[in-house]
Amino acid sequence: MKEIQLVYEIIKKYENDPKKDLTLLKLQKLAYYCFGAALAYDLDDEVNGIEFEAWKYGPVNRKIYDTFKNPNDPYCKIDLTHHALKRIDNEQSAFSNQFVELISAIVDVYGRLSPRSLVNETHEEKVDSLENPWKKTFQKNKESSLIKNQFIKHFFKQKFNNEEQKTFLPLGLFDYNSFLIDNIPIVAFKDIFEIARYLNQPV
Repeated sequence: MKEIQLVYEIIKKYENDPKKDLTLLKLQKLAYYCFGAALAYDLDDEVNGIEFEAWKYGPVNRKIYDTFKNPNDPYCKIDLTHHALKRIDNEQSAFSNQFVELISAIVDVYGRLSPRSLVNETHEEKVDSLENPWKKTFQKNKESSLIKNQFIKHFFKQKFNNEEQKTFLPLGLFDYNSFLIDNIPIVAFKDIFEIARYLNQPV
């Protein structure tokens, strides 16, 4: 199951994080950004069959939700020893080195955000004039609606792999408004890998 393989790769990268805030909500958002990045870099075959729905708190993959949910705790932290992950651990990775490196970069960047910040990110972010896929799909009177993969691919190509080679830090990592008020230019990066390298520099 590719969804669980994706979760396994995210957790492998995230498990040494000192914040230990990998809730199911946060995992869903990280999986969504990894999926979007895969489509942006034309790795569609590697994530073929994975789908995300527009739920109230952002994009959700139902298979990931059903596998890791805790009915008694909707904000549960992910059990890193979950039996579904142990099965993956004994199998050969279904993903290429290119995609695993992309997952690593996404977790390096977006893993720094709190679950709530990631919800805001998926709700509010725009790329140029493009409305984000969740906002384009979500309907208040429906519990969930399938987000079309072509929406996700088009949006994330502009976000992560555009012709201008301009990729920006997530909104939640700093206050854009303060930059605008102080007339500080917002730095653009070549790609998500360059952002990850920048954030991992020793202080």
